[in-house]
Amino acid sequence: MALPMPSSSPQGKSAVVPPRWLQSNIDRPIVLQPSARWAIALTRKMTAADGTFAGIVAAFLDPTELAKQIGLIDLGVNGSYGLIGFNGVVYTRVVDAKIDWDISGRQLPPDRGIVARALQAASGDYWIQHSAWNQGWNQQGSIDHTGRLVSYRVLQSFPLIVYVALSEAEVYAKANENAHVYWGIALPLSAAILLAMGFVARRERRLLETKSQVQRIQEKLAFGEDRDRLIGSTANDGIWDWNILTDDEYMSPRWKAILGYADEEVANVKSSFFNLLHPDDRAAAVEATRAHLEERKPYALDIRLRCKDGDYRWVHSRGTALYDAANDPVRMIGAITDITDRKQAEEALRHSEERYRLIENAVDDGLYDHNLLSGEAYMSPRWKGILGYADDEVPNTVSAFYDLAHPDDRAALAVVVGEYRNQPEKKSHTLDFRLRHKDGGYRWVHSRGRVFRDAMNRPIRLLGAVTDITERKQAEAELRRTRAFLDTVIENLPIMINVKNASDLSYVLVNRASRKMFRIPAAQMIGKRAHDIVAPELAVLFEARDREVLSRRERMSFESDIKRADSAVLWVNASKAPILGDDGEPQFIITLSSDITARKQAEEALANRDLEARVAERTAELARELRRREEAQRTLVQAQKMEAVGQLTAGIAHDFNNLLAVIQGGLEFVEGAAARGITAEPELIDATLRATRRGRDLVQRLLTFARQAPLQAEPTPIDQLV
Repeated sequence: MALPMPSSSPQGKSAVVPPRWLQSNIDRPIVLQPSARWAIALTRKMTAADGTFAGIVAAFLDPTELAKQIGLIDLGVNGSYGLIGFNGVVYTRVVDAKIDWDISGRQLPPDRGIVARALQAASGDYWIQHSAWNQGWNQQGSIDHTGRLVSYRVLQSFPLIVYVALSEAEVYAKANENAHVYWGIALPLSAAILLAMGFVARRERRLLETKSQVQRIQEKLAFGEDRDRLIGSTANDGIWDWNILTDDEYMSPRWKAILGYADEEVANVKSSFFNLLHPDDRAAAVEATRAHLEERKPYALDIRLRCKDGDYRWVHSRGTALYDAANDPVRMIGAITDITDRKQAEEALRHSEERYRLIENAVDDGLYDHNLLSGEAYMSPRWKGILGYADDEVPNTVSAFYDLAHPDDRAALAVVVGEYRNQPEKKSHTLDFRLRHKDGGYRWVHSRGRVFRDAMNRPIRLLGAVTDITERKQAEAELRRTRAFLDTVIENLPIMINVKNASDLSYVLVNRASRKMFRIPAAQMIGKRAHDIVAPELAVLFEARDREVLSRRERMSFESDIKRADSAVLWVNASKAPILGDDGEPQFIITLSSDITARKQAEEALANRDLEARVAERTAELARELRRREEAQRTLVQAQKMEAVGQLTAGIAHDFNNLLAVIQGGLEFVEGAAARGITAEPELIDATLRATRRGRDLVQRLLTFARQAPLQAEPTPIDQLV
């Protein structure tokens, strides 16, 4: 694991910055298995003659053996020495010839203490007091409360900081030896480290073509030693090296090849870089360089460089500056990595995310992602927006999701996850549940999700979307209330209502009035046809009329007499109409029927009464006609009689003259006899009376013949006539 380079060093100091691309590396102490012994891993990257990566060799250094090798040096009481990496890791520390295992592997702060001094100067010595020792070594507590004189040296090839330290008492005891003692100690310690690394060097020499060839290359590129190390660690990157004093800039062949140029096609001058730099990126590159050189900020940015074909490629440029003793930047070395594919992928991802956001907004759905292994969860901004929350107002956790779920719905949600865990064949789900809105109310959502499983068919992620269906749920509730109301109305209407499927003419709805008429429970009618309920001939009639209505697609009315199972005959008036679907085709047929049996009976009774009246009226009419005819007959008879009277007048007149002559002669004789005082003859009076009676009978017969009705003698009060 490569040692990270500190991001900054104290201001105003001349820093010795070990390049991060060094080929040698020392890891922090580890415990080897199964021996349980501590070891320090020493690794070195090998580079072939052509600059390509050739492998890595490694060796393990036992800190105990190292302590033994250096333990022959007498540092006195509380004397200490050790190895520290530039990353602040303590690889080993020896006090009084014993390894301090408690401090081995710990991290020292890079901004103070020995690490900070090593970044300022490659070697030196300084006094460390109790408090300073505590701060420079360990942020968590004092080590041994001992002041020391520390002498150190930086081994940049590895990189390591080697130090030796004499206690304050030993310094005073050996003041006459001064710093010569420390250098005498530091140099053998360095030699011990180099001996340990000798194994790595021998291994590397076997894999390289020849050591002399490498030396010639290094001598040839003496000024570019750091550049070569960078090339060795970044074989696919393009190296650049800017000499700030001369303003020369070196771009490696790989740097130019990334852009499609041969080495000789791009001059190694600073202007070449700016000529190839995209105009929109120049300001950012200049500012990043200024911030790095003046403010020691890390230099790393993405820029575009023009290729030979005129297109631009994205590269990630990073680098670091080297400073002189006056703390002025003299050189800046770095590398570029072609990240065009990554940028294109990022751009594609950005477009995909933008498309995802547009789709999410278009479909008005909120997305979620539940990691079933880690328990992590993600709810999209739209998911939260459905509930009135901003994205940062709801944490992306499973607990936050369940906190928003309605208490009555949490069990159902847990069942869904449980089914995914317990049913390997389950792939997806749909569920309606409620989530709490920011205003305190609850919103109904429709969730549909799909599970993703690993190679062992274990559920690992659950992805899905939720749609706000609150309005739909409210509409459904209103529809249920409306339907319940209509069902109640239909059920209790006095007219008979039934609805049949247009496809098979089976009953789907039968109200109470219909059931009462047929005297059959609803359960025995729903799903049945007329053939299952009424007589076959009547069922044939019903369905024939249904099909006629469906074919004509219009309302029609019929009257039928129905014979029930109890032999009762009922008359009904039925009005049938088709119910069309969205496609215009009949889906159902509705029949509204009313019982007209009473009306039919009334009409029949009324018809009977009318017949009697008509018969009576006709009889009276015939009687009147008969009387009229009789009257006409009588009139005709009378006329005939009058005609006969006219014909008999002469005979009657003769007869009356004869009678009157007898009467007149007899009366004149009686008048003459009375004048003379003579009594009339009885025979004469008798003859006169007979003539009078005869005349009376004759007149009576004439009157009877002349009149239309016979005369009847009736008594009449005289006083009423006077």
